[in-house]
Parts: sequence; C-alpha cells; structure tokens
Amino acid sequence: MGLECSYLLVVCIPTSVEVSLGRKRWYFNSGYYVYVGSARVFRPYTRILRHFLKEKRRWWHIDYLTSEEYVKVVLGLILYGVSESSLYSYLARVRSFEPVAPSFGASDSPDHVTHLFRFSQSSPDSLYEELGRVISGLAPRMVELVL
Repeated sequence: MGLECSYLLVVCIPTSVEVSLGRKRWYFNSGYYVYVGSARVFRPYTRILRHFLKEKRRWWHIDYLTSEEYVKVVLGLILYGVSESSLYSYLARVRSFEPVAPSFGASDSPDHVTHLFRFSQSSPDSLYEELGRVISGLAPRMVELVL
C-alpha cells in the first residue's frame, strides 16, 4: 500500500440537480462543489480518474452525483501525507466552503457531517485561490493534479 493520502474533487453543477440513492435524496443548487475523499490505494490517481467518467458502476455517493448528465468533475487534487480526516477538518473551518448534503460521502466517518462542500462564490478563479490556501495550510508531502 502506498503513502496515506486524500483527495479533493472540484465539481461544477451548472443547473440544479436532484440525486437519489435508495430513500435518500439530495438537492444541489448550481455552483462549484468540493468533495473530500480518501485514496488509500497504491495508485490513488486511478480513484480520481474514475470520477471523471460518466459511465461507471455507482459505488460511492459521489458516483451518483458525477454520473448526472450536466455535472462535471473539473479537477482532482491528490494530497499525499494528508489524511481524509485532516482534510475534512481543515475545509470545515474555511468560511468559503459550506458543508452540504448531510452524510453525503461520510457514511464511514461518523464524526464528519458530510464530505461535500459548496463554494460560496461563483468565480472559479476565487475557488482555485482558496484551494491554494488550503493546500498551503495542510502542507502535504506532495500534491498531484488530475485534469
């Protein structure tokens, strides 16, 4: 197994969408969202790359969102040496990231409200600047960008 790492997905939702999984329903307004995940695998980029695919076996909550027709994963960031819990805790303290969709992606993390955050501004440039500050604050051993 490789170095412990976590990842962020930047997801663009251009128009409101509803996602259903069993009896759970989540409603998402248009905007930019950031999803927090763990990639405790030998090649974490394979986990990220599957999120860019529309056609895939839906396994995780995020798969149901990213499979929606107009929803687009625009960026993936792998943070080596940063745990999912540390990444979640850091993002939860940043005012420009609002936790949304209770329990979304966090069913295996009872202390986490959600793993999906809505970015409070509409500018992608502002989002990328804020993510730069998040990465600097977490000081990962290495960051890998997946487009």
